Parts: sequence; C-alpha cells; structure tokens
Amino acid sequence: MDDSLLRQTRLAALSIHTDHLLRVSVGAYQQDYPAARSIQQQLRDIRAANPLIHKVSLLRQDTDGRWFTLMSDSISDGITSLSEYPDTGTLQSSGESTLANPDREWVGSRSEVDGRWISGRVPIRDGGTQADGLYNRNDAQSMAQQAVAFYREHGRSRFLEECNRFEGMFHQRSLYALAYDHDMTIRGHPVKPGLLGKNLLDEKDWSGGSYFRREIQKIAMTQGSGWVDYLYEEPVSKQLRSKSTYLEKVDDLIICAGVYQASDRVLGMLQVDVEAGVWRQHLINQAALPVGLIVLLLLVLIVLMLGITFGALSRTDVVLSAQYKSLEEGEKQLRQLTEHSRTIIWEIDVNGRFTDISHAVEMILGYQPAQLIGHKSYLDLHPPEGRDEFGDSMQALWNRGVPYANLEHRFHAADGRIVWVNTYGIALFQADGTLRGFRGSATDISTRVTAQQQIQVEQTNLRAIFTSAPVGMLLLDQNGCVELANQVVGTILDKTPEQIVGQRPGNIIGCSSAQETPWVVVLAVVAVSVGYARGWCRFWKAGRLSLDWKSKSN
Repeated sequence: MDDSLLRQTRLAALSIHTDHLLRVSVGAYQQDYPAARSIQQQLRDIRAANPLIHKVSLLRQDTDGRWFTLMSDSISDGITSLSEYPDTGTLQSSGESTLANPDREWVGSRSEVDGRWISGRVPIRDGGTQADGLYNRNDAQSMAQQAVAFYREHGRSRFLEECNRFEGMFHQRSLYALAYDHDMTIRGHPVKPGLLGKNLLDEKDWSGGSYFRREIQKIAMTQGSGWVDYLYEEPVSKQLRSKSTYLEKVDDLIICAGVYQASDRVLGMLQVDVEAGVWRQHLINQAALPVGLIVLLLLVLIVLMLGITFGALSRTDVVLSAQYKSLEEGEKQLRQLTEHSRTIIWEIDVNGRFTDISHAVEMILGYQPAQLIGHKSYLDLHPPEGRDEFGDSMQALWNRGVPYANLEHRFHAADGRIVWVNTYGIALFQADGTLRGFRGSATDISTRVTAQQQIQVEQTNLRAIFTSAPVGMLLLDQNGCVELANQVVGTILDKTPEQIVGQRPGNIIGCSSAQETPWVVVLAVVAVSVGYARGWCRFWKAGRLSLDWKSKSN
C-alpha cells in the first residue's frame, strides 16, 4: 500500500551528495557550511517535487548509537552555522524498532506530538567517498612486483629516481609504490615527497592504532614478502579506512604498494514524512480511479433521469482528476530533479544488460534511453581500450551479488567524449532469493577528474622549479620542520637534501628566534662550511616558511 512512498524516498536518497554529507556534522563552522547548504537545497527540492510531502529529514547516529535529526528541509536562508538549523540534534526515539537495523528500508506509520505521520526511511550509503575504483589486492601486489623487477633490471639509483616521480610508472591514481630502507626510513614516495628521509618506524597508523610499519619491517626481514592490514586516512574523504599493503624486500630496500578496501557503510538515513490522513486519502483516490470509470458508465444511464445527481457526481470526479494530476506532476518534478543532477539512475539484469535508465543519460552521454534499454549492456559503454579487463572486474563483482560503491571508471559518450563517472549499485533479488540484477546510479565527475589532473601537472611544474632554482631553498611544514630542500642549499650547508629534511631551521642556520616570532621578517647572516652565505626567512599565516640563500661572492 505504501510502496509508492518508499519508491519515491529511495529515488530521492540516490540524489543526496555523499561527499558533502561526510563533511557535515552538528556544530560545523563556516568552512563546512557550503556542504550543508548544498544538502539543505537538495532536501528542499525533494519536498517541492511532491505537494503531498510534509517534511524531509536527514538522520545520523551519534557515538552512542542513538539516531538524531541532523537537518531538515525547513531551514531559513539567514543561517550561518549548522548548529542553528531547526530540528538539529533532535533525538529520535531509541525504542523505535525501525531504527534498529539502518541497513534496511522501512515505510510505515508513527506518532509524534505534532501529529500522526506516514514515513519512508532509506539508508544513504557511502557512495561518494573517493575509493580506489577497481583497484584490488592483485593490483597492489602486481604494482610492487613490477617495482622490484625494475629495481633488479636498472639498479637502486634509477629505481628511486623513477619511484619519486609523481608522473612515473609507479603512480596510477590512488595506487602507487613506495620504498623504505631496513630502518623504515622513506627512500621513495611519488605522492608525498615531504616524507623522504623521515624514519616512520615508531609512527602509528592513527592516534589509537597500531605501529603497522613495525609489522612491515618484521615480515620483510623474516619472510621476505607478505601482506599487512591496518587503518589509514583516505586522502579525499579524510576518513579512517581499512588498507592492505603488499611488501617485498630487495637488497637494502622494502618495496610496498597498497589499496583501500571498499566501503559500504551507512552514512545516514533519508526520512520523508506525509500526513497520515492526507496520504491515506491519496491512496484511496488512486484506487478509486479504475472503479470511477465503471461508476461513470452507470451514471450515463442514470443521467437520463437524474440530471442534478449526475452534475454533483461529475464535480466529484473533477476533484479526483485534479488530485491525480497533482500526483503525476509531483512525480514528474522528482524525475526532473534526478535527471538534472548529473546523475544517471540505471537498472541492469544479471548479464549487465540495461532494463531501465533515466533520461539523464541523454544529457550526460548523448544516448536516448530506448537506444540502451534491451540493446546495450553496461560494459558496452566503456571505451574499447581496457573494456575486457573492466568487464572481468565488473562481472566478478556482479556474481557476488553484494552492494558496491565508489567505483570510478569511464563511459564512452555517443559523440566520442570520455566521461568519468562514480558508480554505486545495490543487488535486486527475485521472490525466491535468486539474483535478478542491480540498480544504482552513475554520477558525472569529469570536471573534478580534469581539475585533479591539472593540479597534478601544476604540482609537477612547481616541484621542478623548486628543484632547479639557482638559489638554495627550503620549505617548512606547519610544525616548523624542513619538508623539502633543493640541491643548492645542500651544497651550501655541505649536506645532502635528505639529511636536511626533518630538521628545524634553527639547527641548520641558527635562525631559531624566528620560530618564536612567526609574524615578523628575520634577516640573518650565517656561516657555513663552504664560506659565508646570506639568508632570509619569511613566515606566512598558513604556517609555511620559505628559506632562500644566495652565495656571498662579493
């Protein structure tokens, strides 16, 4: 009876931006407010799409496992902090059996002080965090073994040079190889050059976690190769996630590569409320429409004798038709909301062939739904290059019949463009429990991927400028330690850049007083082993310090 409300709630939940949801918490300040504003606008749009909806809410769990209302659609434009939202922090009844299992969808009636409601609740899963796409443990092991083979063929120096290149062969998006020496000092890292030369043996994976690098060292020295599992901060969502790392010892190095394990956790629940009386009348009106046609035929006979009665019944029929039209318009607006959110809603059978797809596919990929439904499979939209490997990975995923999330891959648009999407899917089952297919969404992330690629190019250019500068240069982190040093400053100080990284500037040039007065410009003249050098220190509010030297030749 209430399947229509659950279906609308499920469709609306797919449009919630999970990356924004991860950034929203009670008491959030100005830096997190744009994410809250985005979700609030989505809740408003969901409510506006159907006039029968009374309220749309987003529920979250606190650390004690209690569910509370994080935010709702009834928010004024003047709010400047999430803590000012109406309903924020309102605890839901801990005794509600409907909240005992957040993994399941629910629809039913409930009572509150302000009335009796019919509510639909649907879990919002972690479908927005940027995971590892289709990378798995086999990919990590293969990456590490390729690095070992390169080392043995080209030698230690050439390998470390390639390993430290951001655009090198050992860095593929979220998958990369790195190298420790036997003391667990970083010697090669394509993503975090600031770690080069740092000993990480006694650093945990997180504040309450384990010393996983000790385990890496132990396995390397006793077994030569193996796997280590631990928690690590995923760089995009900033959330702790399980990670598996494969390692191999070769000569004086330990070469590693790891992948984050896929996440399907529940981030929250979307709740849609309608007034119980209005909703039941709506259902009655829907059921009455077919019967009304039969009654109308009978009224045609009666109207010959009772014209006045026919007029009254006709007016009733007009009211029912108007309500039905209002419902259709609401569902149409909800579909338009989904189709204009740059998200394609799709459904496939067990063979990956499309059985349904939203009209957003025309705007994003240039295909008409009729061109795909029953004619094309999900794999057909992948570019020819790498399609077989992509198909094997997806087929293995579908065969398991479990939900999946955060799969980043490419689609081949009708006009030849390459479109990057982030995909989320849930399994669909027959009444007898057999798998009948998958339903999910594919969100266009091409703009973000292009921006990331541009940032990587700019970072590479900046790194090249820093390395090749004719003056000695240092870059300090927010803790006041050297994060990066070029060769010129190493020559001036008679040290290698690796020996300088990790030290405080006061230990290098006698400029320690600058640490105590970070908002002033300090001019210091220092003596070094190769002669006098002129140096200056500049501090910025962001906490980074740049040190430049020029030899005093005159």
